Formats: sequence, C-alpha cells, structure tokens
Amino acid sequence: MKPVPSIDLIRSTFTYDPATGELRWRHNGRNQYTRAGSLAGQSPKNCNGYSSVRIAGYSYRVHKVIWAYVYGVWPHHDVDHRFGVKSDNRISELREATRSQNLANSRQRASNLKGAHFDRRRGKWSARITVDYREIWLGSYSTEAAAHAAYMVAARSHFGEFARAA
Repeated sequence: MKPVPSIDLIRSTFTYDPATGELRWRHNGRNQYTRAGSLAGQSPKNCNGYSSVRIAGYSYRVHKVIWAYVYGVWPHHDVDHRFGVKSDNRISELREATRSQNLANSRQRASNLKGAHFDRRRGKWSARITVDYREIWLGSYSTEAAAHAAYMVAARSHFGEFARAA
C-alpha cells in the first residue's frame, strides 16, 4: 500500500485555485512538466480519464490531492465528482463518498437505461442494483423503462443524492 503524503508536503508542492479547480506546481521540478506555475497532472488518457500527479515517487489522483489540500486531511473514502465530470476539480464539485455511493453516481456505459438489462433466456428486462458489493435482484419486467424505474426507486432508497439516472 502506498503511503499517504503529508498535508504539509502537498501544500508546499502545489497551489490550488478553487474557482477553476486547477492544481499548479509551486516550484520547478526535475523535468519540463513540473515548472512553477504550470498545471499539475498527467494526461487523463493515462489514468482512466482522471488526472494524476507524482508526489515522492508515487502517483495520486489530482482530485484526492485537492481534497487533502483544501480540507487538511487525506480522504477516508473515494472522492466523487458530483456531476461525473472527471476534469472538473473545483472543490464545490467534489465530495467524499463510499465506494458504493461513488459507483451509484457513475454514468451508464451501455446504450440502455441504467439498471435495466435484457435477459435473453427469459425474453424480459431485468433490474438489479449493487449495494456494498452485493448484487440485489429487483425483478423481471416487460419493458426496459419499467426495469429502469424499479432500479431508480432502489437507487434513491439506497444512495439518496448519489443516485444517478443515466
């Protein structure tokens, strides 16, 4: 497990602008990418859409570093982007979340409605939700919309403000 960087190290290495969400290097580093005043973070294409920075030889997600910079503590759980925009690191758009809450706020990757899956064996739409790493079966439905509606009722019940419809 990689060590958690100290808040003093984070604050002495970076500056942060809460209005723009930009994390910048405070001092020149060893390469052309770490110059005082330049944006900190590797290209999102290398990090599943998230920016990351290296601190003391370890890579950390920029949004977690920002959380620690602003609040003075390393996050105990995930840091969720409230509206799912991975590049929006304004502190007003970040919130601490459990893994289950963070996954509930993720965007649907398939073309159908979130929580609805077509079961070819039954010839019906099924709905299911995962809560705390446990999958819960919500039933079979004749339409995709009905399965999605069942999912949304369960999502609002389990995840509250973290439930995302799409």
